[in-house]
Amino acid sequence: MFSEILSELPDHMQKIFKLRNEDFTLKEIAVALGLAEQTVKGYSAEMHRRIKAMLIERHPEFARSLTVMLSFCWSNNFFNSLHTFDCHQLSY
Repeated sequence: MFSEILSELPDHMQKIFKLRNEDFTLKEIAVALGLAEQTVKGYSAEMHRRIKAMLIERHPEFARSLTVMLSFCWSNNFFNSLHTFDCHQLSY
């Protein structure tokens, strides 16, 4: 399910996601993609916003849990967890 959402993101956001998944820092991603670090930060924030919106749109019943889970994963760089995430694993 999460792979579908990733495939809907623009190429530059998919690249940023992939590199973050490989533990690249924002600075390293900027160098790898030939972008300013501030640009990568902006793209990353927009990527997070889009992913969150798409997940909530597709699974509104899990909106609260998704918001908490996404915040935790992003703040702790647990991108591998997101890549294999399935909303049907959530329960209240």
